[in-house]
Amino acid sequence: GDLIGVAALTAGKTFYESDPEVSEAVDFIEYYPYSLKCLQQQTGLDFEPLGTVLVISPWNFPIAIPVGGVAAALAAGNRVILKPSPESFPVTCATMQCFWDAGIPESALQLLNCAEGEPVRALASHPNLNALIFTGGTDTAMKILQQRPGVELSAETGGKNATIVTAMADRDQAVKHVLHSAFSHSGQKCSATSLLVLEKEVYEDQGFRRQLCDAIRSLRTGSVWDFSMKMGPLIREPNPTLRSGFENLELGEEWLIPPVQDKDNPLLWKPALKWGFRPGSLTHVTEFFGPLLAVMRAENLEEAIEIVNATGYGLTSGLESLDEREQQIWKERIQEGNLYINSLTTGAIVLRQPFGGMGLSAIGAGIKAGGPNYVQQFCRITAHQAPQTGEILKSTRMLSLTRRWETLLKKGFWEEQFGPEVTPELLFSLRAWRSALYWQDREFGREHEYFHLRGQDNL
Repeated sequence: GDLIGVAALTAGKTFYESDPEVSEAVDFIEYYPYSLKCLQQQTGLDFEPLGTVLVISPWNFPIAIPVGGVAAALAAGNRVILKPSPESFPVTCATMQCFWDAGIPESALQLLNCAEGEPVRALASHPNLNALIFTGGTDTAMKILQQRPGVELSAETGGKNATIVTAMADRDQAVKHVLHSAFSHSGQKCSATSLLVLEKEVYEDQGFRRQLCDAIRSLRTGSVWDFSMKMGPLIREPNPTLRSGFENLELGEEWLIPPVQDKDNPLLWKPALKWGFRPGSLTHVTEFFGPLLAVMRAENLEEAIEIVNATGYGLTSGLESLDEREQQIWKERIQEGNLYINSLTTGAIVLRQPFGGMGLSAIGAGIKAGGPNYVQQFCRITAHQAPQTGEILKSTRMLSLTRRWETLLKKGFWEEQFGPEVTPELLFSLRAWRSALYWQDREFGREHEYFHLRGQDNL
């Protein structure tokens, strides 16, 4: 309860937004040590800490994201320096106190409060830093990578997320899902729906347009201490990018619901709906990070997918359609990390929906947070035995090449070419290739369902 209250006070988060964030933090703490233990048992590998891990966390999830980074790094045995956003420092400080009260020594977990900019760049480029967990802007992550190209960087960056609504959708359900996905926490989520792409029939449906507008206007904006409010304040006054989105209309665009600033509180903005953006426009490709939803028409599902993929980001995406054929086409062609069908596009749950993206939305290895392999990237892995392998069911070009090299090895070809000293190394390499193909066949190349919830698939 204290963490929820401090988040409301310092970050403007409503109670119903912070409550699941606390649950997510608890899930991270419980799951990450367990996941590494399972990995050790399955593979027989040894996992040792890298050394010192820097966690740079954002203000919009001041409880779950710093806890997730800290828990992963500690589970791997590392020392951790947490540098949260100054705007949410009080709530992150209260969260870290929970670790210290639980017995984590301050020598293993240190909290740093400093301004953004040069201090952070200096810290991130320190030679004694072994790994970095970053959540924030794409540009910042790229600058970190330029300064320390050799650091183990796990960066979850921006998103320009879209929901597609086809003519085969349950339109009432679509409005409900879009409303929550676009405007929860005033749109200040990297996973928030920012674009709504409507198939021609839905775009031209005046009833759907009225229903969407009425639903958005029904969202009450005000103090987070008033539990009837669905949207609280922004963390700060709109930055130039968001202000440009609020103030400018490009060719073909119109306001169905214009942005309105509260006359008494400059941080309170009512949700806005922009209609008719065009491909390649500022509205199409820019992450605004605020309560602004833009709508575009697509001739069909194929065109809608092209519009979504053209943003360059690849974090979350939603599809509203009851047609299983459309669902399959969308899953095969959409280029996003987390896909949601007839569902909200925010609120990923640990292990049920491991979270992470591709493209401009991920810098580094791209291993999803809350997934079974996340912690291992902060370990030094050692193999003391031959890599595990077994029957490989799927035929691939790599498997054919491996078999060819094995045949040449048995015939003595490699020994004749390079001498007998290469034989042990080649044997180990071929075993490693087989192991990689085996685990791709068994683990990484197939869908997994860990929860088996009735009425909901999580693959």
